[in-house]
Amino acid sequence: MALLAFAGFLRFDELDNLKLKDLALHDTHFELFIESSKTDQFREGAIVPIVKSGTDLCPWDNLEKYLSQAKLTLPTSSQGGDDYLFGNVQTKPGSRSIRLGSKSSYTRCREILLKKIADVGLDPKSFSWHNFRSGGASAAANGGISDRMFKRLGRWRSENAKDGYVADSLESRLAVSMSLGL
Repeated sequence: MALLAFAGFLRFDELDNLKLKDLALHDTHFELFIESSKTDQFREGAIVPIVKSGTDLCPWDNLEKYLSQAKLTLPTSSQGGDDYLFGNVQTKPGSRSIRLGSKSSYTRCREILLKKIADVGLDPKSFSWHNFRSGGASAAANGGISDRMFKRLGRWRSENAKDGYVADSLESRLAVSMSLGL
């Protein structure tokens, strides 16, 4: 979930509302259909494309692993696929399962996220689901992606809203004074 939140600049509720039918796989990328979003006043929805990168953190590869382990299959027609992509995670001693048809709770997903963050040696108090949206936007901005493109991917309506998510890298900030030619 966190990898998709980062790669697609997704809010938790956008991620949590994804259904199997909202996922379309292509040769070079996959698309997430965000049915409704906080900034989508006309409820037109938005398509968020995510590339197949082939790296260890490739969202495509990790999504395929998740689908396989969760024993989920995508619908083959316009019918079906109403189960949530990330169903309610049930944990019992000795087993782990996903209950389809029901949404995950923010609290449960946060518990799992913070445990995984602590497992890799990071301070879980420094993280929330919102960090992934902000982190993705910051990585795109600092990687030279145009404001227009990452504003569109993040579904921001205004420059001010978009800019509030971006933490400029020191390198990006130093580039300003370097450009003065002094």
